[in-house]
Amino acid sequence: MYKRIFQLLIIALLFIGMINTSGCQQVQELAKIVEFDNMPNQEGYPVFDDPDTIKEDVKNTIQKSLDAFADDATFIIVGSEVAEKLLLQDEQGYYSYKSTFSQFSKDALEETLMNMPGTNINPYLRSVIRSYNINKSVLTGATVEGDIQVKITYRIDWGTPDPKGEYQAIVEHVRSYLTSAEYQKAKSQKDKLDKINDYITSTFQYDYRYFVEEERDKTIYSAYEMINDNGGQDPPIGGYPRGVCQAYAEYGFIMLKEAGFEAISIDGTADGVKHVWNMVKLDGKWYHIDFTWNDPITELAYDDQYPQYLQRQYGAGYNFDDFLLVSDSYIQDNSHSWEEVKLNYTYPKAPDNY
Repeated sequence: MYKRIFQLLIIALLFIGMINTSGCQQVQELAKIVEFDNMPNQEGYPVFDDPDTIKEDVKNTIQKSLDAFADDATFIIVGSEVAEKLLLQDEQGYYSYKSTFSQFSKDALEETLMNMPGTNINPYLRSVIRSYNINKSVLTGATVEGDIQVKITYRIDWGTPDPKGEYQAIVEHVRSYLTSAEYQKAKSQKDKLDKINDYITSTFQYDYRYFVEEERDKTIYSAYEMINDNGGQDPPIGGYPRGVCQAYAEYGFIMLKEAGFEAISIDGTADGVKHVWNMVKLDGKWYHIDFTWNDPITELAYDDQYPQYLQRQYGAGYNFDDFLLVSDSYIQDNSHSWEEVKLNYTYPKAPDNY
């Protein structure tokens, strides 16, 4: 089961003094009549004035902030043509904060997260951002002889106080194996992927609590929580850290990336349930890797030691390679499905098993 929620609170920060934004009319009047000559830009924010490239400009600004785990992404737009791409005017010529900006912002964020060079389809970033529920945006700036200048700030809600530190913790966990003598035995790129699959499926176990209604709220969805699941009041069976498919895909993506592979993740379904898995490029071709399905769950009868669990794994160390370097047709024949084109991103094709 793949749990995906992420939130971007988008706020166009007020630029000219303190304005009570509780009254829409007050904001609209300021947008129309306040004189405004030169926008101070002492902070060096990027300035965009080309209506043909504004969407890409905004997406690139968001991408840089996300890659840096920043708390916001700020830019300035100049010119009525650019403003018309983001804002609506009513019959009196007032710019409304309830505008096309909200939908534009949502689309820009989602497309950026789906197609980020270097962190392409990064499941970690998509999952740690809390959600993309847009609140309201308030126009900041004014029209000046038919022109307009606006400063806009995207406030990013990461859902965790230290997203960069948590990411680095996962990277360090990954590198502890990639620098090990065992991994260094791999002679070829294929050998490396075999070892990565064996390591992930032997180190972690699927979070069986997802199948138990009274335990489901404890389910682990993130790679960071998964690598730290070794203690507490509810220690994992066998001592192996737990996580569901989202955690496996996050960890797998970061490990593949740190090992030097080009990799992505796919949001789709398996057995009719939301699911996420990885793809990797090897010898110039793309293949599917589903670490979760290579780490099987075994149905067991109730027993005296673990009476609360009907489904659980025999700890770790029990793994498959059935879903390692497989084709589109193979994984589709095994109940996986996905949108081939999502938010203008086209998933690569995987024509043959390796």
